[in-house]
Amino acid sequence: MNKQAAYRHIENIAKPLSNYCNVEVHKFGVITSEDIGDNVENESIWVDGWDFTAWIIFNKSVSNAEIEKCKRFLSRDVYSKQINLSGSLVSKIYFGEGFQYFASNSISSTLHPSTSESQIGKLETKITIPAWVDNIVTQNMGGTYAPDYKKFARNLNLSYNEAKVYLATYGMRSFGEAKIIMSNLISNNAIRSSWSSEHQINILDFGSGTGGNLAAIIVAINEAYTTPPKLKILSVDGNENMLALQKDFLERIISHYNADVEIEYLHHRVTSLEDLMELASIADDDYHLITSFKCLSEIVSFPKIYYEFAKAISKRLHDKGILLILDVTTKDNLPQFNPILMNQELRSLERESSLKTLIPISCYLNSANCDVECFGQKQFLISHSLNKKYDISKVYYRALGHQSFVKQVHNRTSKGRFLIKWRYNLDGISQGDGVCKHCGDQTINIDAYYLKNN
Repeated sequence: MNKQAAYRHIENIAKPLSNYCNVEVHKFGVITSEDIGDNVENESIWVDGWDFTAWIIFNKSVSNAEIEKCKRFLSRDVYSKQINLSGSLVSKIYFGEGFQYFASNSISSTLHPSTSESQIGKLETKITIPAWVDNIVTQNMGGTYAPDYKKFARNLNLSYNEAKVYLATYGMRSFGEAKIIMSNLISNNAIRSSWSSEHQINILDFGSGTGGNLAAIIVAINEAYTTPPKLKILSVDGNENMLALQKDFLERIISHYNADVEIEYLHHRVTSLEDLMELASIADDDYHLITSFKCLSEIVSFPKIYYEFAKAISKRLHDKGILLILDVTTKDNLPQFNPILMNQELRSLERESSLKTLIPISCYLNSANCDVECFGQKQFLISHSLNKKYDISKVYYRALGHQSFVKQVHNRTSKGRFLIKWRYNLDGISQGDGVCKHCGDQTINIDAYYLKNN
């Protein structure tokens, strides 16, 4: 449903709702997927699982009983908050409308209390970009902040100047995501010790773009080790302008630590299965870390891209290596949401190979016998000097490795109620509102993305 049709739909709802609840409607409107992604306020009130979010402002502050009447009239959950209207406090409500893609409880801030989660660990997903990294992007490289989801949904043909915008806008998000995820991975004793025993850590990043996640990987490793290992990186992207900008960016990151890092920048476009197989043959090292951030969903020229990529590239995965695939949680023109496709395809690969899921932990425990159309999501809040407060990034990721290594990492696992879908509420608190269907009978909440130190 387009925005104009959505608005007419809410217009037809507003008056009957007003009569039913005996409260006057002052104003109403809609929030579509085109409106979200770059504004933390809009993100906070987006109701996951629906075509769009509707909002209605009443002319007074309504009671809990009246909110319950709204729920009964609409036959769905309603979120409400107080706002200032011409000097008076009035109520504004939000609810999902249009087609419901999947069931969600994401509009409530009290569904899953965090007390149990804090006892067993929870991945902190709020981060401020380090000032020195921020200065490199904004001051030294002239990056500008200009969010545009549609423009940057496909990036193979961006100019050099457009790449600078991408780095300062979306590259910063990738830095934040990768820094949090990598720091958590390296904090695990099994991973940390296995990599520290290596003379050199080999890294391959496919769809590396402007290098936000690679920069974070370099930073995370240099922060984690007193004497960091040498890093040898193969950075692969189909846009030469982005690779050129990335080279400038990463050289500045490396010089900050005077780190021992060797990087090969490979311009390679993947538009067919043959191109993917060629890449697997070019990558001639055994890699301790293979990553792909927000890239595979851009390759729509052949089906089962997550399966095909992981199958081809995992042939170059070290015995103690990690394959980390992260993507956006949109649907675009695909038959299903990216997280659902990723889960389906990587489950299939696990069942016919030596690979096993490391994260999410719920998938580590249940992938072998799971056929659920599962929608997972982590939300990250990334702050830097060019945005007003926080950028919110909705992604899903799976980390895999060879079975023997993954079992060594997971030498003990708590049983619990694994939370696989997370959101930030209006108070800026991360909460789980989606549970793995295989553990709904458990009572202790566990962040499925948090890897314990062991």
